[in-house]
Amino acid sequence: MDDDNANSMNLEMVLSESRQVGEGILAKIEKQISVLPSKLQDFLVGEEQNEVFESISHPSLDVIGYDDLKEQAKSIFERTQAIIREKGYRFIPSLYTGREHKECGSSGYEFYEEKMPDVPIPIVKSRLNMLKDYDQPMTPSEVKIARELAGLPTIDEHGHVTGEIVQITDSYQYLSASRKEEIINLEHELITEFRDVLQEAYSRHTKVLEDYYQLLDDIGHGLITQKEARDRHIKFCIDAREKKPLSKFYFEAKNLSYIEGYRDDILTPMELSILGRDYDNHFEEQPHTPLGIQKGDLSILDANRMRMEEGYFIANTDLFTGYEQPWGLTLEKLNDRGQTEKGPELLGHETLSPLSAKHIDYFKERFQKILFSRPGDIYHPKK
Repeated sequence: MDDDNANSMNLEMVLSESRQVGEGILAKIEKQISVLPSKLQDFLVGEEQNEVFESISHPSLDVIGYDDLKEQAKSIFERTQAIIREKGYRFIPSLYTGREHKECGSSGYEFYEEKMPDVPIPIVKSRLNMLKDYDQPMTPSEVKIARELAGLPTIDEHGHVTGEIVQITDSYQYLSASRKEEIINLEHELITEFRDVLQEAYSRHTKVLEDYYQLLDDIGHGLITQKEARDRHIKFCIDAREKKPLSKFYFEAKNLSYIEGYRDDILTPMELSILGRDYDNHFEEQPHTPLGIQKGDLSILDANRMRMEEGYFIANTDLFTGYEQPWGLTLEKLNDRGQTEKGPELLGHETLSPLSAKHIDYFKERFQKILFSRPGDIYHPKK
């Protein structure tokens, strides 16, 4: 949300837009989550075999978000891998011969094409004692079963590709009848367990967003301070690209709590005049004392605590440059009489860092009259 748009927004619009953005994020999460159980099922029955050894453990975890649930999902994926391997599936390109690699456009397999062009590479490596530490050895029987399951031509007893395609009835073809029944039960348990993890992840994402909407409402209506907002420890476990637009609503709601008057009681007439807010003239008799203290609604202790927990406010004003722009201003500590002892310091509205002496020198000729400023304030007119 840019500054021009922010100037035209009111609090209710910000709260509404934040919910729209949050619902859009939740819809994306729901869409991603909804396809994962069927994808796991596809892996278990031998479909999408090229993906199973590359991606099953990674993209699915991102949408889950929460570390404890990721660990549960990782355990499910590991058990899924074990079942797939027990059935006989292997990563398909690892089963190719040198000739098959050449035919599909792979490079770097010329040696195997020259030595044994029609023998799958795992068998060649084993025969020539070429296995590396990172290689997963496969017996000729494993290679044969894996190629048949993958729909590749089978091999003979010497490891040579025959050209014959073996008809596969289902993914359990090379298991015993009793083991097939056990594996089917295990698969059902895995899918149910995975659905439970995904449902829990979705529920947590939903709750965090609801908590965040409530936080925005509370900070926007001045019901909590920045410190109290931080103490709620709301943590989004979503993609950083999705999180960034949500975080902007927090600062918009906080800023609007001052612009729309929800923080008037902790502000002094001087600070309210910088914000451009109206107040009863009689409060000007104590221009450096917050309105809440003057009205008897806040103790000095409570007003000071809230000011320190807030730390700053943003004002869109032309008082410091002659043209309207956002400025950060500090909320100064109150003394024992409930008064500030100096006016707010100027901060960069994005960095919230004090202006350098160089910047102050640059702007000081443009300072407008600041009501109730005092000689120690940098914007107080010099005689």
